[in-house]
Amino acid sequence: MKTHTVSAASLQALVVANLLCMALTLAGFAPLATAQEYPSRPITMIFPFPPGGSGDTASRAIAADMAKTLKQPVIIENRAGGGGMQGALAVKNGKPDGYLFSYLHIGIAVIRPSADTSFAFEPGRDYAPVALTWEVWSSIVANPNAPFRDMKGLIAYARANPGKLNMAVGGVGSVDHVTGNLLKQAAGIDFQLIPHNGAAPATAAVLGGHIETAMLAINLEPQAATGKLIRLATASPKRLPDAPEWPTVAESGVPGFAGVTSWVGVFAAPGTPRDIIMKLNGAINAALNDPATRARVQNVGAPTGGSPEQALAKVREDLASAGPVIRKLGLKFE
Repeated sequence: MKTHTVSAASLQALVVANLLCMALTLAGFAPLATAQEYPSRPITMIFPFPPGGSGDTASRAIAADMAKTLKQPVIIENRAGGGGMQGALAVKNGKPDGYLFSYLHIGIAVIRPSADTSFAFEPGRDYAPVALTWEVWSSIVANPNAPFRDMKGLIAYARANPGKLNMAVGGVGSVDHVTGNLLKQAAGIDFQLIPHNGAAPATAAVLGGHIETAMLAINLEPQAATGKLIRLATASPKRLPDAPEWPTVAESGVPGFAGVTSWVGVFAAPGTPRDIIMKLNGAINAALNDPATRARVQNVGAPTGGSPEQALAKVREDLASAGPVIRKLGLKFE
């Protein structure tokens, strides 16, 4: 009988080859196992503001609905401070394992990075978008005693009286402040933007007649409906479904104009696997399509949803359009 001999070197090579083959096989199945098993424990989503506000309520409604889809608890953790900085740091420094996410907003993802060169916070590199959740466009209103009745009248008045018109905004570096400067640039008019310590004081100032107009990213329809304020326009690119009677700035003499919207969304640590991102994205969109959850979100803004790519595109669009204006403002952050 013919026999075959195997040298020690050949045997060692065979063992190494088999081990390599096994490793490659297991590596090939690893992503599938991850997709099937996730999530296997509770998920934490940071809301970087104090509890109790309308945004916090909306975030909790979304989380509760997501838990039904994902079959795991989704816990909202409030980490207030720094205008959203806690949420930004959580995703930037977090593990890309799919168990820690954060709500971010335009202020921390667009406005601050554009104004503060020491705060390098870039989409894709420092965080991964999951989905936008809600947004609010700025509305422009006037006191009934203002010398104009619509947006075209405001523009004509500002052109005839450069620097004399005053417009209240929610604060320095707010969406309203940025959009107001975009309006000045796009319409070629000069007026004074008067920052207030929040939307409530700015609203009170225009209601009381202390200032002629206001631009605010809040719902001003209740005051407009009772005649306490005059509807002028929204800074949205097209009329809003929930407020079709409000004309846009674009159709009021500034073609193509759109401001920046006050958006909020869910973001993950960079490098989070695509399958995990998509599971979370699907759960968020399902929540926003649930009538009860959607109604709660509408108390703070218009539900958005969409894909991770759409969220990323929105961030980059705002960085490109508003970034130069923000830098020109010379905003300072502590």
